[in-house]
Amino acid sequence: MGNAGERKRQKRISAPKVAMIKRKENTWTFRIKAGKHKKNTGIPLGLIVRDYLGFAETAKESLFMINNGYVLVDGKTIKGGNKYITGLFDVISFPEIKKNYRIVFDKKGRLIPLEIKDLKDKICKITNKTQLNKDTIQITLNDSRNIRIPLKEKDKYKVGGSVKISLPEGKINEIYELKEGNISYVIHGKHAGSEGKLVAIVPATMTKPAIVKIASKEAEFETTSENTIIIGKTKPEVELFGGK
Repeated sequence: MGNAGERKRQKRISAPKVAMIKRKENTWTFRIKAGKHKKNTGIPLGLIVRDYLGFAETAKESLFMINNGYVLVDGKTIKGGNKYITGLFDVISFPEIKKNYRIVFDKKGRLIPLEIKDLKDKICKITNKTQLNKDTIQITLNDSRNIRIPLKEKDKYKVGGSVKISLPEGKINEIYELKEGNISYVIHGKHAGSEGKLVAIVPATMTKPAIVKIASKEAEFETTSENTIIIGKTKPEVELFGGK
């Protein structure tokens, strides 16, 4: 038999683990549409508007809000409706009521909207770097954003490091390297949602990724560099717990 195409519905029981939903209370939830984040690391915008924040009572109401510009993501109107995927550090804004929320992890590794003061910036991890021509390189960020950089500045931007970009312009304002002493935020694994000082790095090998040791307020632990994102030099440069 032929493939019937992509499924249009999503059962709560099989929704991504990063979604904070009551999985056995109802059967269905919003299905994520492929986009700038991987499906297992993002949550649908409709879930945030209706279920998390309660700004809509039905899927139809949240769809109307999104499609008519009452909801912005990273300072811009978007297409995709309730299924639009949002992920780590995306900023969800409601201009009419002057409310802004940043997507962060809770202590159980679930993505949640945290109310913040404004939407002026966002931190993104550098996931790839490619030379386009003799004068330009391109860095790719964890939200699929591509930014072109003069070749002479290539050594400033290293895979595994992070950049702070302005919203909605996307201009790079700060660069944070993956190095000892900087502040790291855990985005995968049992320590997801924890932040602390990066105290040691074990370089990667041909078969193993780099291992980092992080000292948080609660404990000192190890994880892979792939599970972290650098968020500052001496302190977090992004709101994580309701204020800096």
